[in-house]
Amino acid sequence: MKLILAIGHKLGYLLQSIWGRILLAVAWIAEFVCGYELAIWSVIVAITLDLIWGVWASIVRGKFAKSELLRETITKMTAYMSGLLMFILAEKNLPGDSFFVVSIIATVMVCTELLSMSANILIVNPKATFFKLLRPALKGEIANKLHVPEDKVDEILDHK
Repeated sequence: MKLILAIGHKLGYLLQSIWGRILLAVAWIAEFVCGYELAIWSVIVAITLDLIWGVWASIVRGKFAKSELLRETITKMTAYMSGLLMFILAEKNLPGDSFFVVSIIATVMVCTELLSMSANILIVNPKATFFKLLRPALKGEIANKLHVPEDKVDEILDHK
């Protein structure tokens, strides 16, 4: 009984400050997503790699890596993590310990970032062998990143 009262007293003390509440919220979220670390880190790494290649592509094009890229990345990270958190919540309501739904959603998110990153890689190095195979499928993405019509993509990339 003494132990329970001591825990209650410490919990009450923790909740008296804003930092205690924040710490408690972070601990709760960490415990909630426990088991989903691979999915979460996969998405974070994919978004970060896309950012790195995006900055490099901007530099190669002679444009400055603007703070807009960072804002877009933060927005993307927040949106992806919000969606992933919602799927974790939904999956936690399913019977058993399944990671199937979140794994599929995280895979789709990573693949989306892979396509964006591949377009940036082709802008940086149009002769990259593996990514050159994807070039026909990535013309729209490359055109969007270069702000040109799709029919000009081959001409621009072939002149590098």
